[in-house]
Amino acid sequence: MKFSVRWISCALAVAFVAGLSACGPSSLGLSDDEKDPHYLEGRSLANAMDYKGAVDAFNKALRADPDSAPAHIELALLYDDKVRDPAAAIYHYQRYLALRPRDPQAGWIQQRVENCKQDLAKTVLLPVPPGMQRDIQQLYDENKRLTDENQRLQALLASRGVAVSNSAPPPNGLPVQTPMSPAAPQTGPTGSAARSGPVASNPGRSSPGTAGRAHTVESGETPIAIARKYGIHLDALMAANPNLDARHMKVGQTLVIPPGGVPQ
Repeated sequence: MKFSVRWISCALAVAFVAGLSACGPSSLGLSDDEKDPHYLEGRSLANAMDYKGAVDAFNKALRADPDSAPAHIELALLYDDKVRDPAAAIYHYQRYLALRPRDPQAGWIQQRVENCKQDLAKTVLLPVPPGMQRDIQQLYDENKRLTDENQRLQALLASRGVAVSNSAPPPNGLPVQTPMSPAAPQTGPTGSAARSGPVASNPGRSSPGTAGRAHTVESGETPIAIARKYGIHLDALMAANPNLDARHMKVGQTLVIPPGGVPQ
């Protein structure tokens, strides 16, 4: 009799431990849907590290019951951690939350959704080599800072009664001088017509400190590389070229190089 009681106690303890081992991130809020044969097959394949096979099995379970919350959470975790498909992971996480909005792990699942969105944004918004991502991010930051500063200056000038022109800047940021009279150009002391705007005799090779220098974009150049070449700050280069799009610079495009710095 004592042996039987001891054997039953051991069996209950083993069953309790087995029940705890099933409670992990992949078994959040499981219901009777886990009895579906496709769902059981998916769990078995996932445990055997056949993740693609598990995905196929869980998708079959969803075809049988599109509202199977356990199948959705299993697929979300597989796409998030094993198969690496952030968009699919987001979909299945959100479907699970729609079916189980009061799940105790809802906060953790929502955080996984946000992480997947960040991973997805990296692949969609920055399809560039890793070495250029830092430069592009710096350009975005500088452009935002200059835009905010420009808005503050316009507000300050407006508060002092100074008229602010909202006209769009000329192409490539090159300054354009408007003649005072449309009938005839202005003439200097020698009677020759006055020239409008700066003239660069040798683009990209002007001496330092000369106003209105110009640079012709060559293959493989970036705004940061051009700024370093002329010994100027990146924000000065961007301010002199407000229409410059760092992601779509074209070979042969002309940039205005502001005064200052020493060419390298």
